[in-house]
Amino acid sequence: MKGRIKAVNSTSLGPEHLVMPLFVLPGRERCLPSKAIEGVELFSADALKEPVERALSAGVRNFLLFGHYEEGKDNDGTPASDPKGPVQTALRLLTSAWPEALFFTHVSLSHASSHGFNVCLDASGKPDIEKTRRRFLDIAASHLEAGAHGIVPLFLEKGFVRVLRKTMDETGFAERYILSYGAKYDSALYGPFNASTSITEEGMPSEQIDPTDIKSALEKAEADLTEGASALIVKPALPYLDIIARLRSNFDIPLIGWMVSGEYMMVKSAAQRNICDERRTFLELHRSIFRAGSHKIITYDAVRVAGWLREDF
Repeated sequence: MKGRIKAVNSTSLGPEHLVMPLFVLPGRERCLPSKAIEGVELFSADALKEPVERALSAGVRNFLLFGHYEEGKDNDGTPASDPKGPVQTALRLLTSAWPEALFFTHVSLSHASSHGFNVCLDASGKPDIEKTRRRFLDIAASHLEAGAHGIVPLFLEKGFVRVLRKTMDETGFAERYILSYGAKYDSALYGPFNASTSITEEGMPSEQIDPTDIKSALEKAEADLTEGASALIVKPALPYLDIIARLRSNFDIPLIGWMVSGEYMMVKSAAQRNICDERRTFLELHRSIFRAGSHKIITYDAVRVAGWLREDF
């Protein structure tokens, strides 16, 4: 099937199952620490060589790019679709230098909008869904044209995956992937990520799933699969291992568990206070996500976890 990621069957978690986030700054020769996610750094496109080579040496082959924008933010998140923007620039460099790796991109308005919301607003300050849909298609197109192997669209509107899949098929990107937010829960665990990227969540309607709701996750996943998703993301992963297991049992499609910033920082904070063994804890948690049914895991500690996994063999 076009645009479908192959589900890898394996009983042991390895570096090849990990996906490393990369945060891309505008400009050149820049490296900044994340404001709220300890151990995570933001790089300009030309400075990504070292972290990507380190990850590849550890066996990590999958990367997820996020754009960080400092100037030109507006209601429409215009910088996010700039062909010369940080993500697009990074994609051209990375895909050329490392053809053996896969580079996915996070498609969002919130990082590039002046208000921090993930939608365009109309004159009255209410969400303009039609305009938002067009902007997401524009951003996705700019990423695909720059070489993205697949995209993760943070637009949870019903039917959007179908629109995106159709657009990709008609514009020469039928073999590229859509990693859908099949089960994105309304979680407090996104806090460190939001704080580090100036995202605003309060005050806007949300299509995220209520933490008590199982049925909606299964329905959303089935809808996205029918509409042409290549893989489904469960976010956060650890509080929703039951959802991962149910999706694995119900659907024949690759699943990606996302250990989000709050989950990551809980372990980091506990380790700093010497109340947990950081290595053992991270390995246990990543293995639990894999055991529940994830084929891949998006994780902020991909390189270290990959190294620990290799040590265990």
